Amino acid sequence: DREAEEPAYLKETRKLDVSSIKMPGDLNKVLLKLLDSP
Repeated sequence: DREAEEPAYLKETRKLDVSSIKMPGDLNKVLLKLLDSP
């Protein structure tokens, strides 16, 4: 068995508080922007 270590970037992403992200006002605009990106 090999020992595995969790990557540092995963530890950082787990620190994110999702409730701190603001909800966009215009969801239609967000959708169009997402569809426009490759």
